[in-house]
Amino acid sequence: MILLQLTGVRLTGARYDEIEKLVVDMYEECGLYAIPIDCFAIAQKLGYILIPYSYLSPFDQAEAFEKSDEGYSEIHCLNGMYRYFIYFNDYEPNHRRVRFTIFHEIGHCYLGHLDDDKGKSYAELESEANFFARTAIAPLPIICTMDLDYVEQISCEFDVSYTASCHILNAYRQWLRYGARDYLEHEIKLLDMFGLRKAA
Repeated sequence: MILLQLTGVRLTGARYDEIEKLVVDMYEECGLYAIPIDCFAIAQKLGYILIPYSYLSPFDQAEAFEKSDEGYSEIHCLNGMYRYFIYFNDYEPNHRRVRFTIFHEIGHCYLGHLDDDKGKSYAELESEANFFARTAIAPLPIICTMDLDYVEQISCEFDVSYTASCHILNAYRQWLRYGARDYLEHEIKLLDMFGLRKAA
């Protein structure tokens, strides 16, 4: 289930940094450095199996909608190996919302939520997956380097919905106000990977 408003349990600063680093690791693992970032290609590179709701039988489709109107992820055994399966509602007309959903579910998988939640609450897991999705779909250092100051710019450049862009812009402004004065090591690595670091 997606909490698109990106609200919920507030994580620690260390956990936010850890998730940001994991997103950078994911980009490097997948070797994808183009904007807008392709969630379908990332899932494929990671070996996650994407299944649109429209591919399901009527019975399974009804069960899927009962679980979530947007998408969810599970682990299943396939040919003797456990694999991550991401189910998403491809009937949703807003493809940008679908992209956020897929990034959110990639987050659940990549952060190990399906393997071991370590006693975390549902709200905490959702907050982590939301932060992962927001970071993966529109990293704040890239927004800064590209000098994007408006919701419409973020929505267009990163192919995200207007609603998500509003939250991303708000997070960006808070990051500028309260974040570190200099880029952190993983942020520099991110900009280098995308070829966006400006010469000093």
